[in-house]
Formats: sequence, C-alpha cells, structure tokens
Amino acid sequence: MKRPGRDGGASGTSRPARTPRARRVLPAPRTTSNASKANGGVASRGRMATAEETHEAHFASMAPGVRERLERIQQEVERRVPGAQRCISYKMPAYRQRRVFFYFAAFKKHIGVYPPVTDDVALMEDSARFRGPKGNLSFPLNEALPLDLIGRVAEALSREYA
Repeated sequence: MKRPGRDGGASGTSRPARTPRARRVLPAPRTTSNASKANGGVASRGRMATAEETHEAHFASMAPGVRERLERIQQEVERRVPGAQRCISYKMPAYRQRRVFFYFAAFKKHIGVYPPVTDDVALMEDSARFRGPKGNLSFPLNEALPLDLIGRVAEALSREYA
C-alpha cells in the first residue's frame, strides 16, 4: 500500500513546486592598502587606517581618568619595545612588530592586557594576582596601575609573539 504524498495524493512521488530563494548580495571586497604611518595608525587586516583607527581616536572616547591610564600604558610599551608600531586590531589599541603581540583596552571596571604571557614563568608568577581564568591580565580601575609589570609583559610578549 502506498503512503500519501505531500500534496495529499496517493502517489509518493508528487511534490509541490519550490519557489526560488532570493540570493544574498554581498558587499564589494575592500581593497588592500598600506596605512599611512603619518596619521599614527597601521591598518589591521590589510585595510587603510581611518581617523577612528588610531590609538588617539580610541582614547578620545574614554573618560579622562581612563584615557590617562591608557596613555601611560602606551608610553610604557613604546619605551620598553622601541620598534613596536601602533595599530588597531580587534577594535583595540595594539602593537605590532612582524605581527600583533600586545593588545590593551579599557572596560567598565578594568583595563585588560592580551594575550596571556605563557613563556616566562617568573613573570607569570609576578602577574598571578591580575591573571584571569584564561591568563589575560585585568587591572582594576580603582587600583594603582603597575606600569613596571605591564612593561615587562610587553617585553615578554614581543619576544614570544613578534
């Protein structure tokens, strides 16, 4: 005995006609270009840096106290790793040499530093108080900023990743 088809008929072979789906139109690909170093930014992912993609533009959107802390981190990283270039990556201020090695960003209650240090055991022990579950560093905004520790982290990450 045959089972009824989708259209309710006795044949199992007849089906209703399909309607074609609309095709999704994708935006045109962006052209790759080197960013102008004169504007203080290095493009991330091959895109041209815009005014919003510089450390300064990112800092300008922060509260004055947070902005000052981010600028101090910036100065410390540039002092400790002289060849590092500023860039924006994952929408965060970052530094690169051959590749991005140091990210930092302000949040509601802390400043985060990424990625975690994994090669320097002594530094990992020194930064244990600030390490999160994945090893990333989190510096509370209501505490003094340990700039020496952040500088040592930047040096270690430049050796480890760049």
